[in-house]
Amino acid sequence: MLLANQIISAAHAGGGLLYPDFIRETANILPTAGRFEVDRQVMTAVGRMERTPTDQLLSVLNLARPPFPTTWIEWPDEDGGRLGSPR
Repeated sequence: MLLANQIISAAHAGGGLLYPDFIRETANILPTAGRFEVDRQVMTAVGRMERTPTDQLLSVLNLARPPFPTTWIEWPDEDGGRLGSPR
């Protein structure tokens, strides 16, 4: 199940949420977001970027563009979004 679906389900279930306002607001925004699924090749590139000096990354920040005005990003693996995790 996608994380987006889990957030929407949690918002509708109510009760016991750690950050209820955040969960509800996120659940309301998600249907308007374009979904972007990161594939393994992109994760490999992200891993390389993680080791790039910050000043070099900041020098090209103005070139970065999200694929949609409101973007929801899903990773292919459970730990795919955790930078610095063992590979």
